[in-house]
Amino acid sequence: MVALALVLVLLAVSIGLGVYLFRKQAAQSRELAAKKDAELGKQAAEIEEKAERLEEQAAELAWRRSVLPHNRGRCALGCPLRCFSFPCWGMFRSQEVSHLLPRGAAPGPELGKACPGLSSAPDGLAPSVPAVKVTLDPDTAHPMLVVSQDNCSVRLESERQQVPDTPERFDYWLCMLGREEFREGRYCWLVEGEQLKDSRWAVGVARKSVKRKGWINMSPEGGIWAVEYNNDHLKPLISSSTLVSLYPVPTRIWVCLNCTQGQVSFINADNGVKIFTFTAVSFNGESIHPWFWVETEGIQLCLRNSTPQTLSPAPGASCPSPDTPASPLLGPAGAAQE
Repeated sequence: MVALALVLVLLAVSIGLGVYLFRKQAAQSRELAAKKDAELGKQAAEIEEKAERLEEQAAELAWRRSVLPHNRGRCALGCPLRCFSFPCWGMFRSQEVSHLLPRGAAPGPELGKACPGLSSAPDGLAPSVPAVKVTLDPDTAHPMLVVSQDNCSVRLESERQQVPDTPERFDYWLCMLGREEFREGRYCWLVEGEQLKDSRWAVGVARKSVKRKGWINMSPEGGIWAVEYNNDHLKPLISSSTLVSLYPVPTRIWVCLNCTQGQVSFINADNGVKIFTFTAVSFNGESIHPWFWVETEGIQLCLRNSTPQTLSPAPGASCPSPDTPASPLLGPAGAAQE
């Protein structure tokens, strides 16, 4: 009887141990499966994010190919415009160019009649609109953008600076913002950009919430209203497949913001002629900042609040020094300024 009892006890212990080991193994298997599922989910999310970024970059490349100047001849309408993809304005569909024209202008042959109006002040901007002082915000600058100590000049360098990667800083496109925020009223500020061979830069405004990380849609759809200088051409940054390039290109541009009427205008500071106006702009009640983009190494953008501090060293820099006599500067209304 004792032997039988001992056998039964050993059998029970063996069964209990087997059940314990089975449960432990099952728990470990479930834990391992959960870890694998989590890892696979993370990898799937990363793949999806990379695929989305590749799609965006592919769209960007396709857009850039679409705006290459296939026809560099001038339009026959008497306007200083060079056309992209199509030989003349009369061939454009009205829905493609209506948002490119000055208010009240019609597409097609009527554009020639609207061109003389480009020499006037921007719609909704009175001649008395004063220039506002704008400074660069280094905390938003891409690590390869070098800002002068007075925050009035920026230049692209070949190496990244050791700066903190904050949420405010652009990390993919070579962009930065101005410190000033605008929510209502009318403002103008002057920017000068270098025009060397293969130079590329852009100036304008952006919403405070503009995307800072990764690929950016640099157009009104992405919260940016700007004009781009690209190898002796100046054109608005818009997502439309039909774009225009303006010629001759000024070196100094007035950026004029009308928060009240929802307009962003760009004016040639050398002759007072309006370059381009974004109308019916929706800022969604957000603050608006000056926006800058420098794509070419060594190229410098200067804010002309006063004579800016020269970045050093700056090989080939063409922003005038304090000893360089400036040509007459025309304000947004075409009036000469000191």
